[in-house]
Amino acid sequence: VIMRIGYFGDEHDIDKYFKQNFENAKAAGLEIGVYIYTTANSEDDVKANAKWIYEQLGGQKLDFPVVFDWESFGTFQKYEMSIADLNHYYEVFDAEMKNYGYSTMLYSSKNFLNNFWSVKEDYPVWLAHYVDDTDYTGSYKMWQMSSHGTIPGIYAPVDLNILYTDR
Repeated sequence: VIMRIGYFGDEHDIDKYFKQNFENAKAAGLEIGVYIYTTANSEDDVKANAKWIYEQLGGQKLDFPVVFDWESFGTFQKYEMSIADLNHYYEVFDAEMKNYGYSTMLYSSKNFLNNFWSVKEDYPVWLAHYVDDTDYTGSYKMWQMSSHGTIPGIYAPVDLNILYTDR
């Protein structure tokens, strides 16, 4: 399971279910990863995101990478940054999380992977593309194929993902 640890707009907010979900997932023997939904638009913000995640995890081991989820492309210009800046911020996030002992993964849609991100071969990608058979030609480790899954005990739609490689 890869669960949202929190989100960052102007400040950090922990997901209100994170601690409960984390403990329940561990108790159930599930492999765990986390993601942050962020609008970080400076190196300082990205470094603060990494530090905040590290503090929330309190040294807990993860089975999956820490996922960087930046999706505010509809309001991209409001952040006064370039596509190059955004790519640099992921690199900063990756370096910071590695300093804390965690690996990272980039989450994005097919469209934005093709048009915004300069994905390097050593960047694990979690592809979001809601189709029966993706035609994304880049490299990816996970594919989010739907947001309409069901799981017993969860009473809301869940995302469905396929993991392709060993972490």
